[in-house]
Amino acid sequence: MIGGALSLPVTFNNMVISTKPILTIGFIQLSLLDIIVILVILLMGSFMGGYYFFKLKSEKINRKVFVTQQDVIKITNMIKKDMEDLKKALKTEDKFDDEFAIKELEKNVAKIDIYIRKEVENIEK
Repeated sequence: MIGGALSLPVTFNNMVISTKPILTIGFIQLSLLDIIVILVILLMGSFMGGYYFFKLKSEKINRKVFVTQQDVIKITNMIKKDMEDLKKALKTEDKFDDEFAIKELEKNVAKIDIYIRKEVENIEK
């Protein structure tokens, strides 16, 4: 004889086992694993966003530096031309040519001074 009560086997198909929620907001229940996954995704997104932000800023600065370098080359050539004009004017006996060449050189140097300051300020923005 077998002792005890015998019953038919029972199966449960709809049983769901989950961890205890740490944070509940309305109908959303978040476990520790859910919170960790969300934080990792946010952290990765922040790193990617920061990388692209600084990459775009670096490219923008590089473009501004290139433009400024080209402008400095043009300015240097302009000063060289003015210096050649001054040398030619000094070889003539007419004082008016000398004064005109000197005034042109001074005027161009003043323009260059203002222009370079603006370009450097533009790079910093």
